[in-house]
Amino acid sequence: MFKYFLAFRAVYENRNFSQAAKQLFVSQSSISQQIKKLETLLNGQLFTRNSRSQVVPTGLAEQLYAAGVSIFEKEQALQRQLTNHHPHRIPCRIGISNTTADVVITTVLKQLKIPQSISLELTVTNSTVIAEQMENHQLEFGLIEKAIVTPNIERTAFQTDVLVHAGNFNSDTWLERENGSGVYHYTEEFFKQRNFAPANRILIDNNDLIVRLLAAGIGQSIISRDVLPVGIPFEPLDSNFERQFFFLNRANYPFPELTALQQQLLKAITNS
Repeated sequence: MFKYFLAFRAVYENRNFSQAAKQLFVSQSSISQQIKKLETLLNGQLFTRNSRSQVVPTGLAEQLYAAGVSIFEKEQALQRQLTNHHPHRIPCRIGISNTTADVVITTVLKQLKIPQSISLELTVTNSTVIAEQMENHQLEFGLIEKAIVTPNIERTAFQTDVLVHAGNFNSDTWLERENGSGVYHYTEEFFKQRNFAPANRILIDNNDLIVRLLAAGIGQSIISRDVLPVGIPFEPLDSNFERQFFFLNRANYPFPELTALQQQLLKAITNS
């Protein structure tokens, strides 16, 4: 059964046969055949299709994924241990929110001693996506700026971040992070406190672009004080606009190298 699990996992996490095929560098028909064989073995349907060419996992798929990922990762760990004469590098994917990428990650990486057995991959996206990818085993660790409760994921608060109102206060243009980002909620709260609706709102999914626009005198925004360069005017806000960063990890990892890296990361964020 587990020879088909990689295909199943790719479809489950991507919710799309075509994307799963691209991820595994195989044809879509190959993915479909493997899923059909797995359904035959399990005597049940794993996915249904919706109107947007995405697939929806059935209850059977949810059960298989919840139990299977842990078993699959342990099998990989055992295989690596038994073939240590020709070891494979362990993937370690870390999701980083925009503000933690600007404020935290450099300090953290300087403190890490990453063994050659680990292949590190950093992805910058918003906090909600990171939490979802942690839950779906698409990331090993996460650094986010939003208090999100995720099943089976441990969360450690660290470092206070102070948000400010910055930019050209005479502009009617607002530069806003997208829904799902850590700053979105605070921007909406600012509008409620001031009892106004901006005439012109531009959604931007990248802090660096917002900062560049503010530096050019374009618009205003709610943004972390620590990412603002000298010269951009800003207005301090009350304590409701102070927030915590959070480190996300699993309770258990199939490889001791990942557990050791988790301890390094926890130590590094407390020193950041």
